[in-house]
Amino acid sequence: MGGGRDFLGRRIYKKTGGKYVRIVPKKSGLLHAVRNAETQDQLISAMNDFGFAGKVDFLNNDTLDFQTKKNFSIGLSKMAAAYGTDVFKGLRPAQMGIFTAAQANIDDIDPDSGVIEVNERLFAAGHDRKWAYKDGGSFGYDHPKNNDDEMVIEHEYAHLLQRKLSEHSDMVKNQIARRDQWEKDLKEIDELTDGLASKYVEIYEKWDFTKASKIKTRMKLQNQMYEINQELINKKGLEIIPTLNRLSKLASAKLSVQYINYVDGGTQVIHKLFSSIGAATPEDVAIKLTGNRDAYASKNWHEAHAECVSDYMHNGRNASSISIAYVKEMNKLIKK
Repeated sequence: MGGGRDFLGRRIYKKTGGKYVRIVPKKSGLLHAVRNAETQDQLISAMNDFGFAGKVDFLNNDTLDFQTKKNFSIGLSKMAAAYGTDVFKGLRPAQMGIFTAAQANIDDIDPDSGVIEVNERLFAAGHDRKWAYKDGGSFGYDHPKNNDDEMVIEHEYAHLLQRKLSEHSDMVKNQIARRDQWEKDLKEIDELTDGLASKYVEIYEKWDFTKASKIKTRMKLQNQMYEINQELINKKGLEIIPTLNRLSKLASAKLSVQYINYVDGGTQVIHKLFSSIGAATPEDVAIKLTGNRDAYASKNWHEAHAECVSDYMHNGRNASSISIAYVKEMNKLIKK
């Protein structure tokens, strides 16, 4: 006894007086604190203990009433207990069409990647949204049973997990390897050029994004890159020229190597996981999940994934058999 860390990486036990004493609450205790919070301050404190410190600005948002904030917090906490908080950056109300409940952002280029947005029209304080969850379906689509505020958040959090899944796709593995090699090459040239290589890449990036109409700005940046090249030739001699050519190629490749296609990578893995449990198409998932081939899970592999994960997280043993089977296979990858 004495070793081990919790789902947030915190050391579980501390040796005191010759005995190991548990110093962090169990998941059940943390969930209990969220579920039983009676004030906003208590809810904020409970969420911070769960690892959401700095990620719960929505709890101070006046658009949502306390019960809705609590419902969202329970959904987030259940997902965090199972999968951690690293994929989640925040939750915020946003303007959306009435037929959209929420959405998650997982695009690597998007600075909001990892943010869940909820429809402020639907979830505004005092709004009745029972119609949206009637008979387990909402907005004209069938969803897993017991659909409610918590399940909406669990569904969107499941989308964020696609990033973890995508890292197991060959496409994303290759893209990450390419990016890592690019960074290694730049570091190598940086050492040869006393840090001027990084400065060159920064200037090139500004030049590359400057509109053609800003001719003076582009010329100024181009001159700065030229001056760096000349300075290095004066310091290192003509033998540095092949390195400068290499640097130019690295600079022009930066944008392409920095983009990692987590969306398509996740699709590949999700498709493979569903195929392994006998669901060849999203429509197959929809039928097994709700009995309706036109249910929301049929939209695409991403929604099939999110529907099954949220069904399992919300309904547990009473979830659909395909949800239980899918989550079991998914966990083999992202819980290694």
